[in-house]
Amino acid sequence: HVSIGFDGEGRLLALRDDGLVPVGAGGALPGWRMAYVSAASLPGAYDVPNAAVESRIVMTTQPPWVSARGWGKEVPVLVLEHAMDVIAAHVGLDPEIVRPTNLLRSSALPHAMPSGYSIDSGDFVAVLDKVMVAGDVAERRRRASSNSDTRAVEGLGLAFELTPEGGGHPAGPVGPKSPPVPIAPESARITLTTSGAIVYTGVTSPGG
Repeated sequence: HVSIGFDGEGRLLALRDDGLVPVGAGGALPGWRMAYVSAASLPGAYDVPNAAVESRIVMTTQPPWVSARGWGKEVPVLVLEHAMDVIAAHVGLDPEIVRPTNLLRSSALPHAMPSGYSIDSGDFVAVLDKVMVAGDVAERRRRASSNSDTRAVEGLGLAFELTPEGGGHPAGPVGPKSPPVPIAPESARITLTTSGAIVYTGVTSPGG
């Protein structure tokens, strides 16, 4: 259950997310922790002055949750991007205008999320601008709005994803004075030889 508050310019001012997550029966793998990561990942790359997130996990008689790709990070993306589309529809702006209005600016980084995650760097507005150009979004929207043939349907979707990776998940109580949660240290080394390149990395292949 999600509630949002926004102004007439399409600026997201408040977000309340109340998640009730049935995780099935108890299992050997901590699939339930995916719901924790979902809550911790809100509000993503968006600059939301007021956010309240609650995630409650309930066990049921259904098969247990197990570890899976995505690891709970797809749910906050769905929540936030749907919120952006709802705001756009209510204020009468195109979705591609509402999103950069709400994205964190580079000057605001590093930024501590409510969960304790720390967004250290990035230029999210520039990334979105490149997507707009590469996808020819303005022309696609113009063409879709001027198409009088109701049988022809051209879909146009836009979404921004910023999700945590590594082992730096928040643990225990968090609050305004909680220290930022660092990600797990990781490194890579590339050696060039006459026969090719050798890459040394601690990242394994967990599946796709």
